Amino acid sequence: MVTGKSQPGIEPVHFPAASSDPDPSNSPPSRRDLASWWRQFKRNTRKDDLKEAPRGIFGVPLNVSIKYANVAISLSNEHGESFIYGYVPIVVAKCGVFLKEKATDVEGIFRLNGSAKRIKDLQEIFDSPERYGKGLDWSGYTVHDAANVLRRYLNQLPEPIVPLEFYERFREPLRIYQEQVLDENQAMDADKFDHARAVETYQRLIIELPR
Repeated sequence: MVTGKSQPGIEPVHFPAASSDPDPSNSPPSRRDLASWWRQFKRNTRKDDLKEAPRGIFGVPLNVSIKYANVAISLSNEHGESFIYGYVPIVVAKCGVFLKEKATDVEGIFRLNGSAKRIKDLQEIFDSPERYGKGLDWSGYTVHDAANVLRRYLNQLPEPIVPLEFYERFREPLRIYQEQVLDENQAMDADKFDHARAVETYQRLIIELPR
């Protein structure tokens, strides 16, 4: 018997030797045997690729899902020339635009629950290759559905939008605020808080965040 060369994760294929060859170890496989082996090789390779291929966005690290489920943010300069400023997840872009159009005057959009079934449907849409929600028609969905599926996406990220290594630095301006506005009687004094300085601090921190 002649054994075809195997690769990791792929079962070796054994080719029968030609009966007319007195030394089976020197007999090349027939064209039919090679064709059969190649078909099996491609089938197994596809299975291995599917195991490694991304399946969705919920519960997937942002730096992974942004590579295949993104929307480009385009800006124009003073000369009217457009350029890509960055990328955001499709679910964030779609929900954000919908909420901006429909929910700016709606109270408690993240506090009130939407329909569990509709939210589940939206999650499946945003979680499904190849479109990941591109072209979604919002007919039949409410602002609460959109807000809740967006919140679910953010809650299920393995690491928060603000990475853990930045956590304390992002808390610091508000910690200073709390210390400044509380006097001995726990009375609030907003005049003691330097808002401009806090904004500058956050602008600098945001620039330091990973793309």
